Order: sequence, then C-alpha cells, then structure tokens
Amino acid sequence: MVPARVARLAPDVLEAVLHHPPPAELGPAPRPAARCLAEQAKILFAEAQENNLDYKARNERWDRWHKCSLCEQHYHSVVRGALGWACWKTYVGRPEADLVRYLSLEQLANGLTDADHHEDALSVREAELSMRLRLGDSQENVLIAQGNLAATYVALGRLEEALRMLRDVYSGRLKLSGEEHSETVRAAYNSANALMRLRRFKKPRCCCAKKRSPWRDAFSVRVMSSCS
Repeated sequence: MVPARVARLAPDVLEAVLHHPPPAELGPAPRPAARCLAEQAKILFAEAQENNLDYKARNERWDRWHKCSLCEQHYHSVVRGALGWACWKTYVGRPEADLVRYLSLEQLANGLTDADHHEDALSVREAELSMRLRLGDSQENVLIAQGNLAATYVALGRLEEALRMLRDVYSGRLKLSGEEHSETVRAAYNSANALMRLRRFKKPRCCCAKKRSPWRDAFSVRVMSSCS
C-alpha cells in the first residue's frame, strides 16, 4: 500500500519539495571538480540527443552523471550527491512526463542516498513515486520506485513502513513477472530480510505456498546466513 501522504502529494507540493535547496554539506552548487564533471556529462548527453544516437550510446553518455569515463567506477559520497543535484537542476525545466526529467530525479535521489542524506532522499523518493502514480507510469517503473522508497525507509530505520512497501513490491512482482523471475525472488529476499530485522521469524510461513516458492527459498537463505 502506498503511504497516504505520498498518494496525496499534489503537483505544487511536489515542486516545492524538489526545488528545496540542497543539503548544506553539498553546497548551493557542485564543488569545483564535480562542476567540471557535471558540465562534461551535460555536453555529452546533449550531443547524443542532437545527433540522434542510438539507445546504447545515449545510455553510455548518461552514465557520465554517476560513473567515471576512465575507470568506469561509480562516483560516491559528496561528489555523487553534488552531481545528483546538478543533474536535476539541468533537466528540471523539462515537461513533467519527460523521460530525462524522470532519470534526473532518480540521479538526485541516488546521489543524496550515497551522500548519506537519507531524510532528503526520502522526500525525493516519495515525490517520485507520487508523480509516477499520478501520471500513470508503467507498473514496472512504479515497482522500482516503491523498492527504492522501501530501501530508504530501511536506511532510516523505519522498518515497519519498509516491510509494508516491500510486501507490495513482492505482490506486484509476482503478478507482473511470475514467481520464478529474478526480480520476484529479489523482492521476496528483501521482504524476508525486513522480517528478520524485525525478528518476526515465523511470519513468512503463512506467506508461502505449500510448494517450495522463491519467497521460502529467499527466507531460508536469509535464515541460514544469519545463523552462520
């Protein structure tokens, strides 16, 4: 179930949330090194769009917002956070349903998370999920947004809220992809992990079918690893 406060977020409230100043640690603008990286990513992706490059080429250039072009490692901590804000600032003026605007919102949330600004990331995750629901986005994308929001709840220690969201993700994955799909198994594992952290060891039994299911497999693996 989507939290009521998320479902009720109106467009004007979303805009207020998403235009809130970045955390003081990240500064009002990217740091010098991050500023150069952001400008490079902006130019490369603009060229890809202008020259109508294929999907793979666009993705490779978009990756410059969060990955080094030399070593292919992800940026992290404050640099990742600063690049997330720079990315969002670059594309925020696009139409609300624009794909690149969606992607920049994800970069913002991921950057805040990597910089350990989980409260700020929570506001962005909730805004993203609300926007996707309101605009009638695909179930796949909504499930991804719910999973990201659940992960933020976990990072903040809000395990009850995380568990409710993770159960919705598992149910949605089961209907969308079937019980053998890797994403369904992942959702089952994440739900079982939340139950373990809440010390509800008997709960998964009533959630499993009589036959062996990905949920039960995931829970069994989680139990075994916690006991080793």
